[in-house]
Amino acid sequence: MQTQIICGDHRNFTFSNDIQIKAGFHLTVFIADNCSITAGAESYIQCRNNCVVIAGDNSSVDTGAFCNVITGSDSTVTAGPGSSVAAGEGTEIRFQWWCGNDLETTIGKIGEKGLMPAVKYLIVDGRITAIN
Repeated sequence: MQTQIICGDHRNFTFSNDIQIKAGFHLTVFIADNCSITAGAESYIQCRNNCVVIAGDNSSVDTGAFCNVITGSDSTVTAGPGSSVAAGEGTEIRFQWWCGNDLETTIGKIGEKGLMPAVKYLIVDGRITAIN
């Protein structure tokens, strides 16, 4: 059974699996797997695997594997293996994955080196690659 939560601005929450959240600005949320989060600007979202995250401008998102992330401009996104990210201008995206015992990271910034706003990207062989 999935729980749905709708809340206003300036909230802090911690949840477990299978949660759907729609919230205002300045949201801070830590969640586990299989969740969906829609939040306004200046939000901080940390989740594990198989999550969908939509956040506004100036947000910070940190996800595990196989997540789909969409953020506004000037945000920061760290995404695990199998995740896709679409973001606004000036957003830094970091893809992380384990290669043996080493944590590998590839970093790009939307608006630089051919990375375009609102285009979905994922990591392929260590390179940030657009999804068609």
